[in-house]
Amino acid sequence: MTLATWQAVAASVAMELGALHEQLHDTDAALDAYKTALKHNEDDEKVMLALARLHLARGEVDAAQQQCSSLMTLNAAPPADLDAARILIADIMIQKSEWDAAIYHFEQLLLKQPALFGAIAKMLSLLRRAGRMAEAIQVLKNAERSSPRAALEPGFRYCQGLLARYQNQPRAALRHLNMARRDGEYGEPALRQMIEIFLNPENETNWDNLNVDAPAEPNEAVKAAERLLREMPSSARREVLECYMLLMTSDDP
Repeated sequence: MTLATWQAVAASVAMELGALHEQLHDTDAALDAYKTALKHNEDDEKVMLALARLHLARGEVDAAQQQCSSLMTLNAAPPADLDAARILIADIMIQKSEWDAAIYHFEQLLLKQPALFGAIAKMLSLLRRAGRMAEAIQVLKNAERSSPRAALEPGFRYCQGLLARYQNQPRAALRHLNMARRDGEYGEPALRQMIEIFLNPENETNWDNLNVDAPAEPNEAVKAAERLLREMPSSARREVLECYMLLMTSDDP
């Protein structure tokens, strides 16, 4: 076995050990394993990505950013890994509350893949925070034009629903989100958005505008949210939504 082959094998084993430690929630051991893998192969894109994600999960934002930056300087890095690194950098910018910088990275990513709906969803939220909602419509138009089937995708419907919600159009938002709520990837976030619209915990919408013909009564909204909650898997977010629902149904003292 040549030295190069031995190093590749050692890096692969260390990478697998790191992934195993992550599954066991031992982030310290995982970190050590990934660093060992990089010692054997310092240009291993998969290890660099795994290490960056782990640093970000541990709240070590600067270390995560450094790994992503190093990955993006590799001339031989596969496009998929570069895209993943760019998404991570955007997530890092979000954690730093640097909205414009995060938007820039999503813009660069969407130039190559206009129908990357997970990135679009994050970008819509960022555009809203940055006060740049006027740009959001064009992002969805670019996605729709990228493929004849793009507008039929659940991810596109989900993004349409997000945009409508951010534009204070709850009826349109519910209609689009409903088209995505059975999807394996976007179903749960679509349900969450629909429930939040019905419960309206942040008072972002006006119930008088929810139904033009017959404004919805609060108890009807809660009943609709309760039905949707039954479709959501157990999670911390579901528990929070259930608490909002209980607050809306409790009688005043």
